[in-house]
Amino acid sequence: MLCMSRNALCSAIGSAAFHTSRSFNAELKASIKLIAEIRKITDNQTSFTKAKEALLATNNDLNSALEWLEKDNIASGAKKAAKVASRTANDGLVGIFVLADGGSRAGTLDRVAPVRAAMVEVNCETDFVARNEIFSKLVADIAHTTAYLAETPSDSRTLSKPGLISPFPIETLVDAPLVRVPSDSTAPPDPSTTISSAIQDATSKLGEKISLRRACSFVGPVLPPSSDIGLRVGSYLHLSGNQAHTGKIGALVALALKSNNLSKFIATGDAETRSLARALARQVVGLGADRVGDAGISEVGDTSSTALYEQPFMMQPGGGTDKQRGSTGH
Repeated sequence: MLCMSRNALCSAIGSAAFHTSRSFNAELKASIKLIAEIRKITDNQTSFTKAKEALLATNNDLNSALEWLEKDNIASGAKKAAKVASRTANDGLVGIFVLADGGSRAGTLDRVAPVRAAMVEVNCETDFVARNEIFSKLVADIAHTTAYLAETPSDSRTLSKPGLISPFPIETLVDAPLVRVPSDSTAPPDPSTTISSAIQDATSKLGEKISLRRACSFVGPVLPPSSDIGLRVGSYLHLSGNQAHTGKIGALVALALKSNNLSKFIATGDAETRSLARALARQVVGLGADRVGDAGISEVGDTSSTALYEQPFMMQPGGGTDKQRGSTGH
């Protein structure tokens, strides 16, 4: 019986030791090479530990591990978003993306490029997160998506209507697929990622409430070469973030152009009209203009006026008001 007890004891010890050894080996089974590959594919946004967990959960299958990570991010993002939903988000960034500014196409005289641009405001809780690359990239991607998805007016009669820069409905935008800014990233585009899920993912990673507050777009119709009316867009961002398309304050302006030979005028004056458009956007940011004209209520050159036409033109050499300079551009 003593021998049997020893055998039983040895068997139990051996079984326990064998089981422990298996557990230890399983921890080492996650391929270091695949962990590195996951981190590369996700632009180093996945931690070593999380990549390892995904591989162990999917038996070292790379594609399955990426799917596991996506589901895990969605679940953790939704949970985190619900947790911070009652917080106040008063910081953030403005994002602007101009896909086409209305200038000449490669200097040609036969066709004018259409206009397509957008501006968004995305809020977070602190300046610390606003300066984070994950957040600024999210804002740039949302601005790019808005410009990409904005609807084109059906005809040139739109040019005669006020309000060329129109609000983009937030409830529509958040459910739209995220169209990321083109980059050298090896991460493949994911058509299942919406703006809403991208915001949840950023919330999970950054730990703060993130919300899309407002958005607007400016899209002009494609005009025939014979058209004598054209559009130009100007933009400016102050206190730019980590991304070239984000900043703390931003402005988007629409210029209407008219000429008997519009294509030639834009081609020969491309640099000048682009400079003027940017200067006007800087003026809006610098002097806080919130409308174009003031119906003659304010005196010309009144620095306290928030009407663009009545302000001194501070952002371009030569002085004068915007109204005086604007008349020379037709």
